[in-house]
Amino acid sequence: MITLNIVATGRAAGKTNITLAATDGSGKKVTCAVTVNNPVTKLHISSATKTMSFRTENANVDMMVIKGKSLQLKATLESEYGAVSNKKVNWSINALEESGISISKSGKVSAKKRQIQWMINISIK
Repeated sequence: MITLNIVATGRAAGKTNITLAATDGSGKKVTCAVTVNNPVTKLHISSATKTMSFRTENANVDMMVIKGKSLQLKATLESEYGAVSNKKVNWSINALEESGISISKSGKVSAKKRQIQWMINISIK
């Protein structure tokens, strides 16, 4: 068995096959499928819903959701390499269950309780 270490550089997003063929007349060859993706390099989270923002000594609050209301978030993904290959967004929130704050799979933040002390970070993958 022969082991080869091959380095290939993707020049653009897409799919292709790489085929290696023996030159000894054996006719042996191996093909490997390769997918090149453009990674997300910038992420913007915004909302069309009007909210209040404020700054304190310990925190910057950019968006606020009020008890009984919701806030629909939108993610804008960018890549410095061209169009983003995978625009799927998985929303998550680091709120304790007792905070009453939740986020849906579509990025909708809801507040079931009035909790002034909860500072929530929202992220996407």
